[in-house]
Amino acid sequence: MSMPYKINLKMVCSDKKTTRIMHNILLPEIKSFSSQRAKIIFNIENGLRQIQFFIEATDVTALRSTINSILRLIVLINTLYKTIKS
Repeated sequence: MSMPYKINLKMVCSDKKTTRIMHNILLPEIKSFSSQRAKIIFNIENGLRQIQFFIEATDVTALRSTINSILRLIVLINTLYKTIKS
């Protein structure tokens, strides 16, 4: 199946510890992501402070939906992390 719509998102964290925490929490969610219309690949880059997401989709709607899902997870994790940290 062709996936003509692609986007590369980068998230830069404040430190290596935060990056590792974000990556470890996102990993099971991304691994369990199942869609015939989109796929996600992500990894840690740039001295362990940056998480890079590669998203490919068959259509714009699937691309937007996948991006929104990732962003919602990031916001939720960030909110919880700030609450626990303080």
